[in-house]
Amino acid sequence: NDSLKIGVVGFPQRLFREQSAAVGYKQTIGAFHVPTDVENITVKSLPFTVYTSASAKDVKNVTLVNHDGVLLAGPVDASYAPEWNKAVFRFNDRVTLPKGGSQLYFRADIGRDFANGGTIAVALNPAEWTEMRGEHSGFETAARGSITVVGPAIKVRGPRVDLSITALPFITAVGGSRDNTLLTLTLDATESSED
Repeated sequence: NDSLKIGVVGFPQRLFREQSAAVGYKQTIGAFHVPTDVENITVKSLPFTVYTSASAKDVKNVTLVNHDGVLLAGPVDASYAPEWNKAVFRFNDRVTLPKGGSQLYFRADIGRDFANGGTIAVALNPAEWTEMRGEHSGFETAARGSITVVGPAIKVRGPRVDLSITALPFITAVGGSRDNTLLTLTLDATESSED
């Protein structure tokens, strides 16, 4: 077959169901596998949307990295915020998606205005990306279709310690005895973003 084959970008797929992130720097807020076939694809402009339970302006310095943590694009801040809890970001760095697909991770600085348990979700639609070209053929290509894929809601967790006190109903102590238990303190950090 002598026909020319041009690479195509497929529909993004989520890499995980749910995850948590801490208030702070370089937190993963979304992860997708973006399939490509035939050849490497370069993308000039890659817009995406971030939905939040707090002000979207508290998501800053968003970067795009691959599965090895190599920086592909960014950092960027919101280019447009049509609603309080929604912002559009745009990477204008040329990104190359290798043949077979890429694992793309979105990382961001999450501001302290997020309440413990707040959420962030990234949405992608490759049909909105511009100047997608096959690296080998040089021809402009497109996405398979126009479908927006929303990643899982990332739960934002701040530092947290829950304290519970259990007092004994009565204590019998003998004079001169040591190590009598008066009460029990339990510190629980299971809901915390940190150890």
